[in-house]
Amino acid sequence: CVCVCARDREYVHDREKENNFGLFLRALLLFSVGGGFFSSPRECSEECAEAMRQHFGAVPDLRRVLVGGDSAGGNLSFILSVLARDGLDGDLKKSNLPFKLAGALLIYPGLFHKESRSRAALANAHILNRNIMEFFETSYLGPDPDERDLRVRPLELASFAGLPPTVVLVAELDPLHDEGVLLEEKLSAAKVPVRLLEYPNAVHGFFQFHWLQDARECPRALLAALAQLQRK
Repeated sequence: CVCVCARDREYVHDREKENNFGLFLRALLLFSVGGGFFSSPRECSEECAEAMRQHFGAVPDLRRVLVGGDSAGGNLSFILSVLARDGLDGDLKKSNLPFKLAGALLIYPGLFHKESRSRAALANAHILNRNIMEFFETSYLGPDPDERDLRVRPLELASFAGLPPTVVLVAELDPLHDEGVLLEEKLSAAKVPVRLLEYPNAVHGFFQFHWLQDARECPRALLAALAQLQRK
């Protein structure tokens, strides 16, 4: 996880003005970097929840706490937004977060929708393909996952109502494309302020390709969309 603090148009995370979150709103962001899963769902979600407590527990204006992430990090950020809303039964109850999030930035989140058309159509895609997804998902979920666990089936959450304003970014040539679209549809149906940003001809992971103009402009586009949602 990477914690980013932004103040009034300052560039806080900045690599010669190229790779930055040039924020135009005051916010604290917990960004979960993607790259696959390497530990169990319980460990991942509890570690992220603990990171939020440690870094943001004393923030005076908790309405300005955001979560965000790409790929596996987008998955964890969505789980955190649910935990911040109401916690979960059983072993996740202690992970209930003591504040309401200002928003979520979900960049091609991996949500384990294995029946999606994009997964089938792009099974042999570059960068992320069926074999890579199966490796990381098996490493994360284990051989016999509990299908009742939100972390195993995040798109089957009982209720999406009350989740924070959310921006979902998807890439056209990404096997995870359709699960991001489906999440946006479920949030919209639940009256959650949501915006879908779709990048044509883009592949999984392009957000980190800082030599591409689309990638350089993504942070601004994400935050501009979120600001519009927050003003509604």
